[in-house]
Parts: sequence; C-alpha cells; structure tokens
Amino acid sequence: MNSIEDINSGLLPASGFLERYSVAACMKMYGNVCTIEQSLKTQSPSLVSIKTGYSKEFMLAYISGWIINLNEFLNVLRKMTEMQIEETAWLIAQEYYFYTITDLYVLFSKAKKGDYGQFYDCIDGTKILGWFSTYDMERCNTAFNLSEQDSWKYRFPEQERLSPAIRQQFKNDQVRYLQEQFEKTANKFNINNDLS
Repeated sequence: MNSIEDINSGLLPASGFLERYSVAACMKMYGNVCTIEQSLKTQSPSLVSIKTGYSKEFMLAYISGWIINLNEFLNVLRKMTEMQIEETAWLIAQEYYFYTITDLYVLFSKAKKGDYGQFYDCIDGTKILGWFSTYDMERCNTAFNLSEQDSWKYRFPEQERLSPAIRQQFKNDQVRYLQEQFEKTANKFNINNDLS
C-alpha cells in the first residue's frame, strides 16, 4: 500500500508512516525506481498529503530526514547545520509541495550519484534547491511527453495510432501553426512600434 492510510484503520499513526517511508525503507521499496518517468508512474504520498494527514511540522521534519541522510552520506568537509537543513526543508515544502516520496527518492539518488555535479568540499541549501529546480524542469518535460504519448490513444482510430507518418504530419502541422502564430505576433509588434 502506497498511501498514508492503512486499509483497516484509516490514517497511519506517525510512527507507522515513518516506519513505512523512512529513507532506508524507501531505498528498499523504491530501489527499482531509477528515472523520473518511473517516479511519475509510481504511486506514493505527496508532501502536501503528508502535511494534510499529519501536520506542517511533520512534513518539514520528513523532508529534513532526507537532507540529513544526504548530509551524512556525503564525504565533505563542511556539512549543513541543523538550521540550514530546516530552512532548506521549508523552502522545498514551499515550492515543491506536490512532489511525491518517489520524487524525493529519485532526486536524492541522482544527487548522490553525482548527476547534478560534484560536491567539492561542502553541501548547502542553495545546491540542493538548484537540484530541485533542475529536477523540476526534467519532471515537467517528462510529464508533458508522457501526457502527449498517452493522448495519441484518443486522437486517431486504432489502426492509425501506430503510424509514424501520421505522427510526423501532426507534429509538422503543430510546428507550422506555431510559426504562423509567432509571425502574426511579430508583425503586430512591428506595426505597433512603427505607430509610436
């Protein structure tokens, strides 16, 4: 079960949630989730559902647990202080409240593997928030692509869905339309400039 609720008794007690979704438990549970696409396809509680089910403080402590785990994992000279960890968790909660636990798992795993660059001698909130920003752009692109792929099922009859020629024609039509719209906008802009 991948929710903050237990089938029989409703909301998991906080201790049950922490047992089920600790960083160590997530490493075991989501060990096969390696990509953003897999994360988007895997059901797990979102940060906002944790806040709603428990409290804002509980959610912030949960995010802090991921940062603490990273802080301990890295072999850097200057580690984050407790205050830096709490503030970073707060900033993450403000901006990325819709992220799921699998998003946290994939993001922190990518960071530990060096996908977001080297650490050199320190780790800080700015670096972590930069990773979140990068991950968010990748996540949005992946979600868009998945949505676009899924929408093909509904655009054409069954026999035409798999035709690469039809897909290419549709994309060409989209590009042509966007170019026309751009040209119209550019022409309006130039006309307004000439009148002033």
